Amino acid sequence: MGLNRFWIAAQAGFAGFTNGDIGPAILGYAQVGFSTPKNNRLMLTLPFRQHPATEPHTNLAGSGQTDFLGFRLEFEITFGKSGWGLTTGGAGALYASANEASPATIPLYVTHTSN
Repeated sequence: MGLNRFWIAAQAGFAGFTNGDIGPAILGYAQVGFSTPKNNRLMLTLPFRQHPATEPHTNLAGSGQTDFLGFRLEFEITFGKSGWGLTTGGAGALYASANEASPATIPLYVTHTSN
């Protein structure tokens, strides 16, 4: 939903897995953002994944079901009217069960937007 230079976005879905040890999951995200007149953007995204009908367990091999609520705070700067830009920020987990509890990461992306 656009509110002039501000926006709110959300998405939710359902995932099933062929591995019988992993139960179905509800997943998605919520996002708020702000865009400057020069198309620089500040975004906060909260991705989530929950397995509502299964008991949590830890898989030491590094795979398996994981319930989490994450965060991603990003800033995108656009260079003039070329559409090219850089996005950076920080990401991590506010809550995670099983083995995906990891330290925060600092992503850096090169972006291009065409009109």
